[in-house]
Amino acid sequence: MERSDPQKKGVTRRQFLKVGPIGLAGGITLAVVAGKPLFSRVRRSIKASRLPKGSIFTPAKGDRMDI
Repeated sequence: MERSDPQKKGVTRRQFLKVGPIGLAGGITLAVVAGKPLFSRVRRSIKASRLPKGSIFTPAKGDRMDI
């Protein structure tokens, strides 16, 4: 049933529909697996900087109800 035409190159619709979902699932899986280490590195690098004691930029202790 399958014709082999040497001039016709490329992917047929049937071949694409067979392989397309597998490729899509593989791409999503690869993105999730590769994305976790990259995302954890970004989250690790965003930390509050350590300020010296008594700096004007340190957060206040307690509530500011005396205003």
